[in-house]
Amino acid sequence: MKRFLSLFLVVLLFWFLFTGSFHRDEIIAGVVLSLLIALATKNYYRFNILLPDLPVRIFKFVFAYLPRLVFEMVKANIHMASIVLNPKLPLDADIIENRTSLTGDISRLVLANSITLTPGTLTLDVLEDTVVIHTVNRAAYKGDKTATTPFEKAVKGVFE
Repeated sequence: MKRFLSLFLVVLLFWFLFTGSFHRDEIIAGVVLSLLIALATKNYYRFNILLPDLPVRIFKFVFAYLPRLVFEMVKANIHMASIVLNPKLPLDADIIENRTSLTGDISRLVLANSITLTPGTLTLDVLEDTVVIHTVNRAAYKGDKTATTPFEKAVKGVFE
C-alpha cells in the first residue's frame, strides 16, 4: 500500500508540475490518471516516499551529495582540460574495478551515474559489490584512492 501511495503521489506531483494548472477539471483528470498509472505500474516500482526520515535524506542530498558531485565534476573537468591541452596528450586509459560497500540497487545506480558524470570516467558495469570503470588516467586511482571514494559516503548517507 505504501508503494502504491508513493507512486500515486509522485505521478500526481509530476502531473501538477507539467500542467501548471490547478483548475478543478485538471485536478480531477490528474487524480484519475495518476490512480490508473499507479495501479498499472505498482508492481514495477519499489520506492517509498513515505519514510519518516525523508526530510533528513533530502537535506543530506542537497547539502552533502550535490556539493560533492559538483566539486568532483569541476575537479575532473580541470584535470581533463589539462590532459587535452597538453601537446603530448598523456592518456593512460585502463579499465579498473572498485569494490563498493553499497548494498541497495538505487545506491549503486546513483554511484555509477555519479562516476560517469565526472569527465574521464565511464561506468561500464555494476556487479554485486564491484563497479567496473573505464578511466583515461589509471594513475589517479592507485592505492587507497578509488573512483568510488569521493561519492560512496555521501550516497550511503542519502540512499541507504
